[in-house]
Formats: sequence, C-alpha cells, structure tokens
Amino acid sequence: NLIARSVVKTDSLIGADKQINLTLTTSQSLEILKPDIFKEFIDRGKIIIRDEGTAVSYTLISAEVKYGSSFSDGIFGGILIQREIVIRGNLTVSRTGFVPRPSEFTETALDTIELEDISSIENKSIPFTQAPIPSRPLLSTFWEPIIVVGTLIGSVILLFTVRSK
Repeated sequence: NLIARSVVKTDSLIGADKQINLTLTTSQSLEILKPDIFKEFIDRGKIIIRDEGTAVSYTLISAEVKYGSSFSDGIFGGILIQREIVIRGNLTVSRTGFVPRPSEFTETALDTIELEDISSIENKSIPFTQAPIPSRPLLSTFWEPIIVVGTLIGSVILLFTVRSK
C-alpha cells in the first residue's frame, strides 16, 4: 500500500512522539483517500489530537496510474500491461521551539495486469485510477491468426499426403 509506505516515513521525522496534531491537505479528487491516511497513522500507534504538541502536516499532491506498452503472454496467452501507480506528497513536522522539518515523498508500485481486466480495475468515478490504455501489440492482432491458420493448413496437407501413400 503506497499510503502506508508514505506514512512510515513520518516515523523518522516524528521520533518517539505518539500524540500528534494531524492536518491533511489534498485536492478534491484525492479526498477519498483521507480516511485511509488517518487509519494508517492510527495503525502505526499514533494518537491524533487537536492540541498543541507535535504537528504533522500531510499533503497528498498527486496520485496517478500509468500503463506501459502491452505485450503478449506467449503465442496464445493473454495481453499483459505493466502498470505503474505513483503518489507524491509533502510531510512537515513542527514541534514547539523547533524549526519545521519538511520532507517530500514519492511512492511507486509496479504490477502487471491483463488488458481485459483494466475496465474492472479502474473506477470510473475516481479520475486518478484511470489512464490512457495502450493499443494491442501487432503480433497478437496480425501474426497469431496467421500462425494458427498456417499450422492448420499444414497439418491437413500432411495428413492427406501421408495417408495417400
């Protein structure tokens, strides 16, 4: 989880403080991620307060999905696409009597998915889950049917040639 990995980075900035005054800032399209961010801080043992003390400002700047070029999983396999998911943001920790310590983060996750699964993975109501989908590779749309038909024709010719002798 990319949000969890970004929250882990706050541990080195916060130190041993368990109680924090957490401020979250995101764009409107990323508001849906706020509960996950709060949950990750709580799961890491932080107690969120609204008093003075250690103030943590977590700003989620962007979240995006990018698709690489598509490739075939063997001659008769499905079409696969490498997907890259990236989140970027800033963390600032302020303590009474100390200068704020800003820190930027970029978290990336890579995986490979099937072309047919993209429509079920992307959420049409959440824009940052969508990206332009690359076209199918030429090999699968052109050469694979030719190979199949050629093999079939060759097999039929061999069958009747060997049988007639």
